Amino acid sequence: MTDFSFQVIEQQGQRVLTTAQLAEAFGTEAVIISNNFNRNKERYTEGKHYFTLEGKEKRDFMNYHQFDTSLKKAKIVYLWTEKGACLNAKSLQTDQAWKAYEMLVDEYYRMKQELERPTFEGRIIPKNYIEALDALVQTEKMRLELVAKVEADAPKVEAFDIFIESHGWQTMSEVAKSMDEGRNGTYEALREEGILIKSGMDKNLPLQKYIESGHFMVKEYTFFANGQWMTKGRTLVSPKGVELIRQILKSRKGVA
Repeated sequence: MTDFSFQVIEQQGQRVLTTAQLAEAFGTEAVIISNNFNRNKERYTEGKHYFTLEGKEKRDFMNYHQFDTSLKKAKIVYLWTEKGACLNAKSLQTDQAWKAYEMLVDEYYRMKQELERPTFEGRIIPKNYIEALDALVQTEKMRLELVAKVEADAPKVEAFDIFIESHGWQTMSEVAKSMDEGRNGTYEALREEGILIKSGMDKNLPLQKYIESGHFMVKEYTFFANGQWMTKGRTLVSPKGVELIRQILKSRKGVA
């Protein structure tokens, strides 16, 4: 089994699995898990390897979770901890059981621990020297990649800036700020007039037809933030694009 999509169950602050869930992961039957447990019960400690629910506690548990009819009919419900799953894998002694157990540890049992680990600026705080050293190596690696990318892109950026300046292009933000309506008012007007995209990931970028007509240009740029590379579009406005914006704003004021 390679994909654990079990309903998450917690008991006394730790994740657990029902006998049926454990059997499904190990590629066996629930009755075999139960039989192995009964034959080796002295090796298991309640509260460490498993929990039992019966009576009102079981009814409350069943009302909260959705399980099949067979579990509802059981007199006692067994919930297996990570250590209990390990003992069950030992009892089965199959490659599939051991492989599934390792995956359960990584993808189910300890997932809660990873989610609850403290973070700083979106990154998990290392627990020990080895993790701290690894994080430092990864950070330095990403820094060097960023430096290399900036250096490689520098000639292209310089050439593009020269082209923009010589042809009178301006950024959309600069143009919007220069208008009487101000930045926000200009953006709002252009969205309402169908010049800029109104919503979504591409909000405030020009429609394709206005790019093709030479009024606007969208220059993509890449930057590094929150541990990953990201790409955004910067809108540039040609001289005739500036004139188009002026005419649209005038017409909205009722000026010919």
